[in-house]
Amino acid sequence: LQLNDALNYVRERGRLDGKLLAEKISETYYELNGAEPSLDELIDVFRRIKDELAIEAEQDLVQQGYVKDTRDNGSALYLAKKLGSDFTSASPSDIIDYAFRIVKEDFISRSKSLFKSTKGRLPNDIELKQCVESLALKLASEAVEASQINEDLQSEYDSVADPDYD
Repeated sequence: LQLNDALNYVRERGRLDGKLLAEKISETYYELNGAEPSLDELIDVFRRIKDELAIEAEQDLVQQGYVKDTRDNGSALYLAKKLGSDFTSASPSDIIDYAFRIVKEDFISRSKSLFKSTKGRLPNDIELKQCVESLALKLASEAVEASQINEDLQSEYDSVADPDYD
């Protein structure tokens, strides 16, 4: 019952505020254009206000983490545009997400290219997944191998006596 009363109050208040807003918009329109706005022009102004408020509300919800950015198509390009040219204000998780998206897009592109060069056609979803997994395993294997080589080199370097520091 209290919720219905509150909703009714908000609706009534909105009607009154809407009338005042329409009068203010009409006055401002008249001051700028020297004529009263037509009904279509007034409706267009309200539509634009509504659209801008909806965009602003969605951005607030995205920033607060309540909803996912619906414009985010998962691409590195989208995230780069969102973060802007200066990544210094980006959070570490945004930087990691950006790097992940670049690698993901590169794997997809390389897998499609590799598959097409060997089979003469683009892969279906299952074939693409298998090709990406194969490339990912190869990358992981090479990364572990390179890490072990770097550790071995560091161990050898650390064990060599430096006459300047003895």
